[in-house]
Amino acid sequence: MLFRNLILKYMPAVIGHNCESNYQLFFFSAFRQACSDEFLVTSESHGGHGRMDLIIEERGGTRSIILELKVSHVRGTRKSDFGLPALAKEALKQIDGRQYRAKLEDEVIDLREYGIAFFQKYCEIRERILKRSLGGDWVVKRGS
Repeated sequence: MLFRNLILKYMPAVIGHNCESNYQLFFFSAFRQACSDEFLVTSESHGGHGRMDLIIEERGGTRSIILELKVSHVRGTRKSDFGLPALAKEALKQIDGRQYRAKLEDEVIDLREYGIAFFQKYCEIRERILKRSLGGDWVVKRGS
């Protein structure tokens, strides 16, 4: 709900060429401003077999968040025309497929992953919550 409210309240109605980097910059700036020195916000960080759009890491802590963003280029008149649910699921699959979790330190035991799909101010968000014991394997606690 926080993401949706943030988008509706502050996101411009039309984003340049509707490209992913515009949304990424918006979120990077918002989280960088909102997070205290307790968290490190990084954009395009290498992990596994690719680069994560955004990662938020608790400095010296046990919590992290990975965000993968997708933009729909489908034209339509209704929200259902944009294919946002499928794109948000695809973003979560990308986190798995490219093994972004490999970047995380062993001390990280609480992880939230978000697949977020956009078309202008419309968005769809899929969340996955994972936990592990220190240095162990990740177990999905909630989400797809």
